[in-house]
Amino acid sequence: MVSKAKTERRVLRSFVMIVAIIAVGCSLLVGYSTYRDQQNKKAPERAGNAFLNSLETGGVADAYTQLCSATKKDFSESEFAAYVKQQPAIKSHSPVSTDVRTVNGVTSAVVVMTLVEAGGSHETHSLVLADQSGTWLVCGQPY
Repeated sequence: MVSKAKTERRVLRSFVMIVAIIAVGCSLLVGYSTYRDQQNKKAPERAGNAFLNSLETGGVADAYTQLCSATKKDFSESEFAAYVKQQPAIKSHSPVSTDVRTVNGVTSAVVVMTLVEAGGSHETHSLVLADQSGTWLVCGQPY
């Protein structure tokens, strides 16, 4: 016969193993969720960087191609070029944060950037981007 003490140890050992397996599973799930969240933020940040790089290098026509369809309805390419010319020239930029959300099936992002203007002043600007058919495009007030 198995003693009561041995049975209790087996039950305790089984309980500890189950708790350990659940803890490891939860840790893996949280880790994967965090990894996926970071990956989801990279695409809109890259799109925001590409848009601002185009503006920094004088590629206004290239920047125009990176606007979403709603914003292109507000600006013809020549109007966009005139708008950009009225703005302070951007010397450089750096990302601050990215927030991606899906609301009612529409995925959008806000990429906050620090813009360094040609005169040396710094400005924080939020780029709003929309995922249109798998491509992140700048929407709203470009800068």
